[in-house]
Amino acid sequence: TILVVDDEPDVRQGMIRWFGGMGYTVLEASSGEEAVGMIRERAAAVHLVVLDMVMKGMGGGQAFRRLREIAPKLPIIICTGYPPNGDSRRILEREADDSILKPFGFNELAVKIRAILDRPPLQI
Repeated sequence: TILVVDDEPDVRQGMIRWFGGMGYTVLEASSGEEAVGMIRERAAAVHLVVLDMVMKGMGGGQAFRRLREIAPKLPIIICTGYPPNGDSRRILEREADDSILKPFGFNELAVKIRAILDRPPLQI
């Protein structure tokens, strides 16, 4: 199950259609707040998050930190259309499982998702 978090409806719907067509179960959130609420309720049912960095309200950086607090091992791919700087650079370089720059090809994102989902689980 993939949670797609993006405040742009066209981008979000495109990912939902693409991933659904590949056989994934796809959940959607249009904001960081909504994503945090969904993970609070169903963290065990979500296997990966694709998270936009620039959103109205709770931005991607804050949402990322809150998601990590709730589900520290949940894989997160950061999506952004802007060059990383400051907080977003730190998240992209040290904390996110992977990242992709907009505009991206869905095949490129699909390869990143499959690589993350095929990794052995982290051991404590």
